[in-house]
Amino acid sequence: MQARLAQEGLVNKLDSLYRFPTKAARWAVYLDPLNGWGAHAISAQELNPRYADQVAYTVGFLNRESSETSSPSFSLGTEAVVLVWHEGSHNYTRALQRRHMDDISKLAYLFNPTDAGMQRNNIHSWAHCFDENLVRGVVIALFRQYHSPKEARKQAAQEVVGDFQYAGDIADVITAEYSGRPASQDFAQFFPRILTYLAQKYPTAESTTR
Repeated sequence: MQARLAQEGLVNKLDSLYRFPTKAARWAVYLDPLNGWGAHAISAQELNPRYADQVAYTVGFLNRESSETSSPSFSLGTEAVVLVWHEGSHNYTRALQRRHMDDISKLAYLFNPTDAGMQRNNIHSWAHCFDENLVRGVVIALFRQYHSPKEARKQAAQEVVGDFQYAGDIADVITAEYSGRPASQDFAQFFPRILTYLAQKYPTAESTTR
């Protein structure tokens, strides 16, 4: 699994989008037999700031038909790209979202807590909703950059079907104004533009009457 991550350059491609001025994070892959449903990227900074450059990527025991006597079988599966870019982006944007928490909260009118899709995805707050749409938007933008147009369209459609309606918008502004341009700024500098773009595309009734 570690070799596959290195061969496909998934982490390097993720780092190339964020363009953080600090040294790229060091990723390590661990097999987690107690994690029975997926994979997670965990920043060691949350546990100890001394290890802020470390990311632990845990891969669960994914065979749901297993029995007590089965031998664990671990695999990144066909969704390796999405898992690495999606889970990695949660880590890479966590501090950024905290820094802009007040500006993010101003867009809370975009969240519909009674929406069936949000309930199905167990999302009960705008902060959580934005976080999920953001990382999915990043994944779509990366698909557009490194995969065929057909695969990128399929990934974008998958997010729409999953009821993450702002992911495509976020991918659009990243693609048009950031990832396709020279590296004059990093993602932290560009991030406020995402919030502005959403506010402009989905204005409140009050703002449209001014």
